[in-house]
Amino acid sequence: SSLGLAIAYGLVGAAMTSPVMMSFASIIFGDPFFRPFMPQLVKLVLFSAAVHQLCYVSSSTLPFAVGQVQDAGLIFLSAMARKIVVQGEASLGRRRGGDGILGSIDVDFATEETTLAAALWTLGLATAGLGVMLVVIGRLRLASLAQYLPVPVVGGYLG
Repeated sequence: SSLGLAIAYGLVGAAMTSPVMMSFASIIFGDPFFRPFMPQLVKLVLFSAAVHQLCYVSSSTLPFAVGQVQDAGLIFLSAMARKIVVQGEASLGRRRGGDGILGSIDVDFATEETTLAAALWTLGLATAGLGVMLVVIGRLRLASLAQYLPVPVVGGYLG
């Protein structure tokens, strides 16, 4: 039946893209801070890729649509995650009596859990915001404005 065939194709696609999603997780969460949380973060990236695929397939007008998470934005997500970790570690250093402004005063600025939560919320909101902007650009038919971008810039970003 067509449902069985669709499920089989979905399983083959999942088997092919799972290693890619694992590598995406290692790029996004490449900072050593994330090492203890990596098993959960890989599962989170796999889940988000599955949600992306389900939304893409269910809302596409093409009956044969297959979409995979792309790697173009990974450098931005990784940079955001690293910046949050740097800020969180700076706050942790001050709390533990480091070289911060407060010296040895014990004030709870951040914990590893709040730093991780801040990183995940920031990445999720940034990704959702980009998705909304892309839908708005598509609905308003503003994609033609991309022709005004210099070709070497677009090629360097996508290549």
